[in-house]
Amino acid sequence: MKLFDGNSFAELYKNDTAEGDYAFMLMYPSTAAWSKYPNTSRYIIQDGNEEHQKVGFDKVCQREAWKNLAVLGTGAKGILIAEPPPALLDYWQETWNHEYNFEKFTPENYCDRINDSTQKIITLFPYDGLKPERHAVHPEEHYFLLSKLSLNQVSPLVPSYQEHHFSETHPNDVNLPKVFPYVIKTSHGLSGEGTYLIRSETDLENCRKEFRAYWGLKLVEAVVVSDFVSDVVDNYCVQFYVNKKGEVTVLGATHQLVSEQGVYLGGLIHYEHTNLEQFATIINHTAAFAHQHGYFGVIGVDVLEDKHGKFHVIDANVRINGSSAMCLQKNDLLKIGKETAKYAGNWVMDGTEAEVIQKLNKHLKRRDFTILSALYYPETGLTAIYGIAAGENYEDMLNIEKQMETLGLRQVG
Repeated sequence: MKLFDGNSFAELYKNDTAEGDYAFMLMYPSTAAWSKYPNTSRYIIQDGNEEHQKVGFDKVCQREAWKNLAVLGTGAKGILIAEPPPALLDYWQETWNHEYNFEKFTPENYCDRINDSTQKIITLFPYDGLKPERHAVHPEEHYFLLSKLSLNQVSPLVPSYQEHHFSETHPNDVNLPKVFPYVIKTSHGLSGEGTYLIRSETDLENCRKEFRAYWGLKLVEAVVVSDFVSDVVDNYCVQFYVNKKGEVTVLGATHQLVSEQGVYLGGLIHYEHTNLEQFATIINHTAAFAHQHGYFGVIGVDVLEDKHGKFHVIDANVRINGSSAMCLQKNDLLKIGKETAKYAGNWVMDGTEAEVIQKLNKHLKRRDFTILSALYYPETGLTAIYGIAAGENYEDMLNIEKQMETLGLRQVG
């Protein structure tokens, strides 16, 4: 396996973007009322079925976008509609010595401005508001690859599932299993939204309620009903890069941290003590399929391992993933003896972004903790943080977390 030896997206994408004017769209599209360019016509995304439930501007365009900008690297250009605070930029530059090149547009005109340019945009998800020729990967192909309905073509290890297209079957007429548990997924759910673990009649009724809301808004076209994988002993996200020639560079495999309800909480990685060779078949099959459809870029495949050692592919995230930034830190952290790291987006700390950086200064300089994004909320007095905790091993990492907790850094939710 070819392993990545850099620490930024710029290095990862360098050869594929050397010719032409490429830029990274650092945020997802949205269907929320605040979006001037909502994905509500062609490339439908399930990001909440009621306005108050939709992923907010602060998460999509600030915290999530800045997390990707943090490790964008020298030589790549990012697109933002909300600029990170100066203290955060200064901290990133001190940490990585990268030159940050980003273009900031207003929320009201960014797609129009891009459409008037000659740029090729590397997106996390296709945009209704961008012309097809502005997408670096053809949006129809990318949308197909991101669909839960394409999973059985991505890998032969997918749990058995039935797909239901609402153009053919009314949601009320979907044939559901008689025995719990099972899983229902919308075609293009965002960050766990649209995935329902059905263990009881109550779960099923809650799922039906959510679907009625999505159906009423015309924001869902199809679902899959999948077998439930039992006796799970590990939950991986296997990440790699496939280039324009179809060649693969492996980034790593994280152990995914999820709640009992299946909500994604982050990822844990052992940079040297995870056998990546065991995922070779999964990686190669998925990369070849994506390449056939004209995709180049990062892919994260969610893989469950059961007690018999059998792998089950349950999702293919054909895009930069939440914990991709942590995978990119492998070489930097191993150089200073840190083999274990944990990524999460639910850290908080009292004070502004600048005050948080000052309070954590000792741990930041030692790379005990790496801040990927930080956003201060004046109404609560808290700064919300996406970050990476790291240590020599798991126990050392936990001890470091406890030390930082005495300074006020804590996880919520």
